[in-house]
Amino acid sequence: MWHLFQSLVIFAVVASNIRWHWTPNGYLAAGIGAGLAWVLTQIINELPQTLDGLRRRGRSPRSTASVNEANVRDETIFPLRETVPK
Repeated sequence: MWHLFQSLVIFAVVASNIRWHWTPNGYLAAGIGAGLAWVLTQIINELPQTLDGLRRRGRSPRSTASVNEANVRDETIFPLRETVPK
């Protein structure tokens, strides 16, 4: 499946060079197409891990809601902490 995707990207870059002549060197267009296909493949491969990491970061215990909940739990477990003389 990746070979089909990469082939389509390379074909699109080379075909755009044939149509608009943005470089006079066909080998340069093929190299740019291969590089772009590799970069896009890497981005698509890493996308699920990146999104999972972003989702997990949103649920971290350091968020303000969980800190407030920890303070409430702490006060219910140790209600007399403030009244104990030091």
